[in-house]
Amino acid sequence: MVDQWQSKYASLAFPFSIPQCVSGPDFRPDEGRWRRVAEAPLVWPTAFMRMVARRSSAAVRSSWTFVPAIRSCIWRWVSEHTFSIATPFAQKRGSATMTSSADYIQAAKNLCWHLKNGVVGSGLTRIRINGDTTLLPRAKGLSSLERRLAWAQHFLAKHMCGTQQVRQLMGHTQFGARVMYGDCIFFTISPNPQMSALVLRLSRYRQSDPYVKHGGDVTQRLARQDYPSLEAKRARRVPVRPDDSEQDSKDATVEIDIPSYELRLAATSRDPLAIMEAYRVEVLRLAAVLGVRMCPNCPRCNESVYGCQDLFGCNMRPMGGVLGGMVAFGGATEHQGHGTPHLHAEGHVACLYQFHSLEEIAEKIRKGYVDTVAFVAYNNHLHQSDVLDEATYDAFLPHVEEEKAKGFAGKSHDGLCVTPAYVVDDMASSKPTLADAYERADLMGSGKNYTTRK
Repeated sequence: MVDQWQSKYASLAFPFSIPQCVSGPDFRPDEGRWRRVAEAPLVWPTAFMRMVARRSSAAVRSSWTFVPAIRSCIWRWVSEHTFSIATPFAQKRGSATMTSSADYIQAAKNLCWHLKNGVVGSGLTRIRINGDTTLLPRAKGLSSLERRLAWAQHFLAKHMCGTQQVRQLMGHTQFGARVMYGDCIFFTISPNPQMSALVLRLSRYRQSDPYVKHGGDVTQRLARQDYPSLEAKRARRVPVRPDDSEQDSKDATVEIDIPSYELRLAATSRDPLAIMEAYRVEVLRLAAVLGVRMCPNCPRCNESVYGCQDLFGCNMRPMGGVLGGMVAFGGATEHQGHGTPHLHAEGHVACLYQFHSLEEIAEKIRKGYVDTVAFVAYNNHLHQSDVLDEATYDAFLPHVEEEKAKGFAGKSHDGLCVTPAYVVDDMASSKPTLADAYERADLMGSGKNYTTRK
């Protein structure tokens, strides 16, 4: 067995990702540094974890085991080497602490039992903890030492990614934003990486990488920085000639050619980093559309004099955005079942509802301070949506609440559980496998093997 907490572990355990035994973090620099000169800077495990996920080598980026295994190893190292167990147990000044190490061990064992079998509350509010670490400090039957130990671990988990406490902290942070910036508009964004040309555009490899150098024409084109195109070559959305009618304007389309679905599926599965980079770009572009100053380092950029916030803590651009003046915009990222990022965000628009109660708003309307017609027009603009088939939508709208109460169990809703027609049409001509998708030149051609967006 190889000790995971040593510099050579990454290259010994994953020789196909790191073929030369030279890379690794400094877990124990005081015990000697492996293959390091005296003046070499320290590479702490957390910095190594961030760096290794962004390596340009295809052997690292395309591996489904290397980066998750390194992250798991370093996550456990951080959790077990953070001094947060003993420090909260200081007693009054001048008094001795009589707790022995055996008491700490027994308290930890009891906490494991309560985490699996313990309960919180009583009577009708009694619920099982069932592995929820956020409930463990409030479990019934804990001793004073066990409760303090549980709160210490609860505090530590707030500062580690991927824990239940982080989700709880997300809610507290967004509630605090509502106290500071007023009522908000709630956003949810769930980008589909398989339907995004931006993901393929940000999937980059070095031209000298063996994966690209000895790959097929498809692999080499996807590794380029200018493929696929993100813009249409020709677009006509408004009448450009005197004889163009309004109907001609409505029928004008924009077509962007992107590779077939099977090829996109294979490309995104081989480069998860491109999915995250595309997601970051999409969030930043959303902030720009909303008229909010936001950079990739927000909100930490405000620690310097060149931060995105002004002296009053406002991020709004002078002319606002598509929804009006938005004084603040922020959110948190979760990862859904397939690992794709999902954003929960709040946008604080400068409006009547921002800091006023409903009674105060009604009083302003009665006094004529608010133009209700303009306000209704703004909300119609804010809540407009596009549907695929307006006739079908209008026919179903009166029955939507009734069908929702039944869980959409009727036979007419079977289409929700089948493969979308556009995916079937996209693969109808060839039906290649994931392995074939990277080597068949015909998948890069024009025509039916391309998805057309309108």
